[in-house]
Amino acid sequence: MTEKKHIGIFGGVFNPPHIGHLAVAECARDFLNLNTVYWVPSGNPPHKRISDQVSKEMRLKLVNAVVEGNSSFRIFADEMERGGITYSIETARKIKKLNPDSEIYFLLGTDAYISLPTWQSIDELMRLVHFVVYPRGRESAPNLKSSHAIFLDAHNVDLSSSDIRDKLSILCSVRYLVPEAVLQIIEDEALYTSELNSGMRKHIDAVERASVYLAELWGIPPWAARLAAKYHDAYKSFSAVECVKILERRGEIPDDFERKSAPLLHGKVAAERIEMIAQRRGYDDSIWSDIANAVRYHTTGREGMSELEKLLMVADRFGKDWNELSEIPVNPKVAIRFVLKRKMEILKQKGVVPLPAAISACREHGVEIQ
Repeated sequence: MTEKKHIGIFGGVFNPPHIGHLAVAECARDFLNLNTVYWVPSGNPPHKRISDQVSKEMRLKLVNAVVEGNSSFRIFADEMERGGITYSIETARKIKKLNPDSEIYFLLGTDAYISLPTWQSIDELMRLVHFVVYPRGRESAPNLKSSHAIFLDAHNVDLSSSDIRDKLSILCSVRYLVPEAVLQIIEDEALYTSELNSGMRKHIDAVERASVYLAELWGIPPWAARLAAKYHDAYKSFSAVECVKILERRGEIPDDFERKSAPLLHGKVAAERIEMIAQRRGYDDSIWSDIANAVRYHTTGREGMSELEKLLMVADRFGKDWNELSEIPVNPKVAIRFVLKRKMEILKQKGVVPLPAAISACREHGVEIQ
């Protein structure tokens, strides 16, 4: 007689997945002798609102980075592919159908376990699976007793995805709190910065397209242009006070004028994040300094701008001065002169005095200060 397989279901938002998730999944695999642990990224759960700052596709990419390399871990992405509210009972039915002769173990935290009576078709779910309860954060499960559950003595890592997001947003290191592969994706995609509205996210996407387009025309590494574009407005929703706090903690002291102007500070915060990434990865080549400076000065420009700095200033006007990529001047000198002139016109309309850095950039490129 063939021995029954043991299958685990580990659901969660995983936004992002971290070492606490890995510790639970591995502890359950070991303790219950699970043949496979299905990681199930939540689609649209009834009890929890998922922020739209990170797409489903990106969360799936992050989870995939976690399970790669562990033959016992697999992704079950069905909830992300289903429309409407996604219920655990539907997931359990499908996994049971895929594994009809297996024992199914459903992993959930103490907080979710307490709320089980409110779950859709809970009686059927209890017949399909064994509940495996693990402690969450400072919570512990010993006082919860039930014939319907197994209480897992998992490594209680006092860490949540919201902790990770909060740390990243204020430029704190999360190294060793998430797997290296996950951190690489977070850094490369500029995830977990400030809460951006849909209009700002569309603008960043447009600037990214324009930056890659211009990079290929101007002979600049497209990956560098892409990274600069992703970060240039990533912290734009932060107030001046929030930006100053972050910068001061990083050892950069804004002057009195900058302290009152969030539009001048969000680029500096993003540039600090880029420098943190380069330092963590051990990169000291000039291209990373160039990326940071492009982001730092994309609002004002400055004298002696690199080609990448000019590129980002030009790309930042895509969707404002040009609606098609083909409309952007191909010649870098023509393009940057046009952008600097437009910025001076806009400042004049608003009655704002240009900053010294902007004035220097204009003079260098023969743009009249109005």
